Amino acid sequence: MRPFGNRVIKPHLIIATIVGLLLSYYLGSKIGSGQTRPVIIFFAVGVCLALFLGMRTNIWMIIPACWTLTGQIRALPLPFTVRDMAVMLAGGFFLVMIIFKIARQRAIYDHLDVILWINLGYLLTVFLRNPVGIDAFGSDLVGGKPYFNIVLGTVPYFILARTVVTQDEIRRVPYLLLGGSVVVSFLGVLTQYIPALTPFIAPFYSGIAVESYLSEYNTGETSATVAGEDRLTFLQGFGGSISAICISAFPPRTLLNPLYFWRTTAFLLSLVVTFLSGFRSAFFGIMLSFLISGYIRGKWTEVFRSFIPLFSAVVLVVALQGTFVHWPYTMQRTLSFLPGAWDEGPVKDAKGSSDWRFDMWRRALSTDRYIKNKIFGDGFGFTKRDLEIMKNADFGGTGFEGNVEGNEAFMIQGSFHSGPVSAIRFAGAVGLVLILILQCIVAAHSYKLATLAKGTKFYVPTLFIAIPAIANPFAFVLIFGAYDDSLIQMMFTIGMLKMIEMSMRKAGVFAKKMPGAASESAKPLIPALAQG
Repeated sequence: MRPFGNRVIKPHLIIATIVGLLLSYYLGSKIGSGQTRPVIIFFAVGVCLALFLGMRTNIWMIIPACWTLTGQIRALPLPFTVRDMAVMLAGGFFLVMIIFKIARQRAIYDHLDVILWINLGYLLTVFLRNPVGIDAFGSDLVGGKPYFNIVLGTVPYFILARTVVTQDEIRRVPYLLLGGSVVVSFLGVLTQYIPALTPFIAPFYSGIAVESYLSEYNTGETSATVAGEDRLTFLQGFGGSISAICISAFPPRTLLNPLYFWRTTAFLLSLVVTFLSGFRSAFFGIMLSFLISGYIRGKWTEVFRSFIPLFSAVVLVVALQGTFVHWPYTMQRTLSFLPGAWDEGPVKDAKGSSDWRFDMWRRALSTDRYIKNKIFGDGFGFTKRDLEIMKNADFGGTGFEGNVEGNEAFMIQGSFHSGPVSAIRFAGAVGLVLILILQCIVAAHSYKLATLAKGTKFYVPTLFIAIPAIANPFAFVLIFGAYDDSLIQMMFTIGMLKMIEMSMRKAGVFAKKMPGAASESAKPLIPALAQG
């Protein structure tokens, strides 16, 4: 150090200042020339380093925070979604912490892990029987990205199953998951109602609606969505997250009671947003979660007490239609399965959507055109010929059968809008049985964990994870599902459940719930096999 008057000049500060000035000059010149990619890359690297240095063992939080961000940052030269990059970032940092013994917690393996490994092992045999690559490498079968997504889905499972958190940290989980949904919905609103912003937002996040921008660009008019004649799909996640928080935090019978003003307002907001999104499956999911929450809190008595205000509210909404109010198109579409004075348009739209799905299922299961091996599955991917047919259909081509009902591309990809049919397409009847067993075991484990968490600070976040897990087998079979997405979500859920269970044991919750048991060695909900 060299004195300068009354001050001391430190050499490393001089070096940092010079480097900062050079970087500022470089980035400024790039921005001035319109080259934003180097700036974005530099910013992304800076954010990654800041996260690692600032969060350390809390790096797991970026996984739930980015879990719903399934769009890409197009300005980055990477083919990954925001969620993919967050998972890879957390996985890399967590591996570094294991190497340097910063993260020391060992995972406890039990029957949840065994049935999950069996599912993954069977899927590996499907891949070996039907190897798939990508078109750029000249593979005969292309479209194997779901395999990559499933392999990447093991990273959150690996991290969360080895993480112990405090009671205050676990309470952040619902709001971390809500944050991503808020971002998606906010960007969707901006691009939908201010289409001129689309070119500025699209390079930073691809998961936005562009219909309004294209409509305004081509015709000078905004899309029909603005007039309420189509679904605001980007609101689905926001509505589902708000309702999940309400259903987890409060007894469901109080969510439609005007005496509880704020919680009722929040829950009604989630319903309005869900209606605007126009997804009947999302509405069914909220109602199912509503009743499951009642059962966990007070068995069938509480279910009955919760069902009365729910049924009354639905009857009131149906009765008001066509008499005192005229509900929006998307809301009528969502509720059109109930008897009421609905408009012809939304009823016809909803019926057409159902018929479209039934037709896909019939053609998929009654022929061998789209599913060749219904016992052991065809695996992910499709032939180059199928890829060309899908490209041809995008430009007005006919497809196999004249692109009947516009579902040719969906059927080739296996997007049947049905959990069981998609499972049979990719993994066969064997894979369907295995994933249903996994879902049922996870549901039973979730219920047991929620009952043990009752009366503690772990209760609300446990319900937030447990209620969807309990509803999942019913939703997968009867409402909506996709085999690959469900398997990835199962790994995330199992990781969260294990993190909660180990954290409860560390906090001594099991010792209080099971007198005479030590907090660290209390008997697991499912017998442990080994530690790793």
